[in-house]
Amino acid sequence: METRAHHILIGLFTLFTLVAAVIFSLWMAQAATQREYAFYEVVFNRAVSGLSTGSRVEFSGLEVGNVVEMRLDPDDPRQVLALIRVDQEIPIREDTQAKLGLANITGSMTLQLYGGSPDSPRLTTSEQDPAQITAAPSPIDSLLSDGEAVVSNVSRLLNNLNTLFEEDSAERINRIIANTDAITAGLAEAQSQITNALDDSVTQLNRLTTQATTTLENIDTLSQSANQLLEEDSRRLLLSARQAAEELTATSEQWRQLMDRNALGVTTSVNNIAASSADLPAILQELQATLVNLNRVSRHLEENPGEFIFGGEQIKEFRP
Repeated sequence: METRAHHILIGLFTLFTLVAAVIFSLWMAQAATQREYAFYEVVFNRAVSGLSTGSRVEFSGLEVGNVVEMRLDPDDPRQVLALIRVDQEIPIREDTQAKLGLANITGSMTLQLYGGSPDSPRLTTSEQDPAQITAAPSPIDSLLSDGEAVVSNVSRLLNNLNTLFEEDSAERINRIIANTDAITAGLAEAQSQITNALDDSVTQLNRLTTQATTTLENIDTLSQSANQLLEEDSRRLLLSARQAAEELTATSEQWRQLMDRNALGVTTSVNNIAASSADLPAILQELQATLVNLNRVSRHLEENPGEFIFGGEQIKEFRP
């Protein structure tokens, strides 16, 4: 009896738990159906692989709704129309944008809404005439749409690599590597030589700089000495010129005074010379006669000096 009672209690507890779970699920479903949604239609110009009915709709990373229906545009089959419902409290504005986002690593997608400035008006929509939002291309869209081209490029790259690593190409690569090693070694040696040459050039440049500095100092000293010498010579020359000018002034004064004192005497002498000039011809005649007599006397003295000195006849020579 006790065992049967325990089984009855366990069965009742299990039944009560199941009923409570069903009631809670119904309440949650009723609460979900009682939420008010706004409907929008998102237009895709690319393939929407991974997006399906029931996929989540996110706004700034938060789930705000889901995809209700997906269909092709009857006017342009290249476009995909996705009808979504979003919590009516979410402000979907005229500048709000949409794009695909990766939901997980399995490849399923989410529809992501983003943007919408506060100054932009809210987008007016209804379930019968939903407002359209044009989806912007996302990196995932580009990757999926360009996947075939990417695979083709990768295949071409692998073929080129296989061609590159063939035997002939490998030999060329080995030669290129060997040549590169030789060039690198030559560059290293040349770098050492260039470094030594630069060091020598720097040393010579430092030496030349020192010599130039010394030369400039000597030139500066010589210039100062020359300036000092020129100043001293100029000073002495000016002093000598001043002294000569003073002496010339004094001499001129003395000469003027002398001329003033002797002016009367000079005038008298000039007058006497002018008076004596009348007797000058007679004086010249007498002077000429005197010179003739002196000439005759000198000639006579030369021919017979004894007679001129002792007078009378000339003394005859004695012979035994």
